[in-house]
Amino acid sequence: MSQLHTAQKRTVPRNLHASLRPAQVAEEPSGGLAEATRRALVLRYRIAVRDRLEEREMVVDHSTSTAVYSLAQELGAESATPRDVVDIHVSGVREWAQRVNTQRSAAIVSAAESVLIETLGQLAAYYRAAALSNGRAWRNETTA
Repeated sequence: MSQLHTAQKRTVPRNLHASLRPAQVAEEPSGGLAEATRRALVLRYRIAVRDRLEEREMVVDHSTSTAVYSLAQELGAESATPRDVVDIHVSGVREWAQRVNTQRSAAIVSAAESVLIETLGQLAAYYRAAALSNGRAWRNETTA
């Protein structure tokens, strides 16, 4: 049994994340977002990450949560999927994090992860509210 267990270990990469090249992720086409819209959203995402980073490093209030809420609303209006949000995250952060030193890169990635989680949460809330309002409209139509 130990030989079988050892054979199984060899077929699984030591670090699964290392086997996924970032270039593969970013080059995949975005779901339904037009290229111009995608570029504008990437820019807004980078600004939100920069602001979140400054909020963490300095005593400033950029109201990043408000910007993330607005970004999620626009993503929802464009029928973006969570995959689109991750694509925007990768596009917005990869090049920026590669141009700076390791310590700064780690801070950028940490701030970006925070913005990513918040954006996905706000997008889920957008779709939840849309589903509930559609359900109410459907119930009103069936009772009328």
